[in-house]
Amino acid sequence: MATIAEGVEFDTVAREWRCKWSPDGDKASLVAAQEALKAVISDLKELEGVKRVSSISQLLLLIIHFVYKYSSFVLSCDMNTG
Repeated sequence: MATIAEGVEFDTVAREWRCKWSPDGDKASLVAAQEALKAVISDLKELEGVKRVSSISQLLLLIIHFVYKYSSFVLSCDMNTG
């Protein structure tokens, strides 16, 4: 467990990329965003400490989220090395 402040501990950190998409062209920008994720997903999964990579679409807000979760140990090391 990592501690970021007194009483605040966690074992997983998530990074998120948000992309706006448009319904134009049969949602072509959404399809392109998903293809971009497919192009890098194996590289993301190979990063040290990564636990999960996923995408979530918010249809009403026209946003797609790409989320990857990794061990808090990786964050602890980054915080200590500056």
